[in-house]
Amino acid sequence: MYAGESWQGALMESVLHDPKTKVVLESELAKRSMALFTTATALRVIDLTDGVVLRALALTETETKGPYSVSQAISEGVYSAGWIVHGVRYASRLDPKLACLALFEFPEERIIVQGLGALLSDFNRSLVGSMLDTYRIRLIFDL
Repeated sequence: MYAGESWQGALMESVLHDPKTKVVLESELAKRSMALFTTATALRVIDLTDGVVLRALALTETETKGPYSVSQAISEGVYSAGWIVHGVRYASRLDPKLACLALFEFPEERIIVQGLGALLSDFNRSLVGSMLDTYRIRLIFDL
């Protein structure tokens, strides 16, 4: 499961994942909703935003932000190593201030999900609009 540590990170990675995109269709946002999740157990993750961790893994920050195939190979390597971790924490390649998580096989019964409604609900629309404004992305009202 991929997740953002903030709703901005989740939106960036799920909807605005192409850095060349300057518009987003309303119909694309209408298909999505927002949720907050917590876990009944503290997550143990390898923090790929930490220079000490990168050095220990013989990685560079550039490698963690490369094409998805490279970052997925890093995650697969961590998963295959047999360490007792739930996943990796990494900086969004689209905005390094936003942290994201790639979680491996975390027990579903240990995740508590609170639905926060559709992205275009009255409550969430202004949040989404502020993010689109920040990144200068135009919302297109399609048919």
